[in-house]
Amino acid sequence: MRLVRKANHLTELTNPSVTRHAVQWIDSSVGRTPGAVSGAWLTVVTAAVLAATLSGLLAAVWLLGWVAGLIGPMQPIRPLCPISPKLAFSFFCLLVPLTVPLTAAMATDLEKGTVYFARTALLLVAAVGTLSLTIAVLGRSSGQQYLVKPAGKTLLRGTVLGMLSVGVALLWLGIPWGATWAELVPSPRRWLLAAALGPLLLPWTLAMAWGISHFAGPGPLLGGMLWLSVAAMLWLGHVLLAAERWPLFGVPAGIVVAGFLVPWPLWFLPTRPGLTVARAVSHAAGTAWLLACHVPFVHAG
Repeated sequence: MRLVRKANHLTELTNPSVTRHAVQWIDSSVGRTPGAVSGAWLTVVTAAVLAATLSGLLAAVWLLGWVAGLIGPMQPIRPLCPISPKLAFSFFCLLVPLTVPLTAAMATDLEKGTVYFARTALLLVAAVGTLSLTIAVLGRSSGQQYLVKPAGKTLLRGTVLGMLSVGVALLWLGIPWGATWAELVPSPRRWLLAAALGPLLLPWTLAMAWGISHFAGPGPLLGGMLWLSVAAMLWLGHVLLAAERWPLFGVPAGIVVAGFLVPWPLWFLPTRPGLTVARAVSHAAGTAWLLACHVPFVHAG
């Protein structure tokens, strides 16, 4: 048995030491003499997977951008914050890691309930969404305008675009990282779990998308970088502030962080009416899907 501290699926795949021990253990278990296992090939495979993922991201941005053109014309956005949006976002990122130990401390029943980790993941998303919305609202200027409220048809198109981005994410993320379709299709009760978690997550993902879109402004490249930096700050908060005391919190935190990748291509698109809705729907549906596929069910009591 080998214990690797602060490991996750990515380190299992890319750490030559961990992989070497796994291959040698398999050799021993089937009666073969374990030999030397080189880790050089692992570097090549990792680089190839990352290149394929980047190519898939670019293709996803192009495809979703073409579909987003059906929603409506691009629309300029006026910053909500009277202070610099970058300064407001920096303050936001400083507080994001603190939501992890705060949520972990509140989740005293982390291993209780019929579905492990689902409530904890929902609580973490709600904390980040509330923080994003609060900073944007407190920093707003009453004399500035908001985005025009999308019409019903625009909301519908934004929802369709958000759901489409979830399917696209199954391709640009699933194929390079080796997830088969059989692994991506959950059982009927997992479908029900995803259907229940999606609407619960949506208000908080909408608050998050609304706040961060005003931090980023109209720049699509900046929006994509800011969105990913929130996920990085969340994981950094777990590693530095929560992993030692609440090691199991890495499961819901990891799923929530992975959920940020699903709507990522939408954050590289120019601002349009309904795009905030699409980002929120994609984030909520993608996170609900990941939770439904990964969290374990247990018998209550």
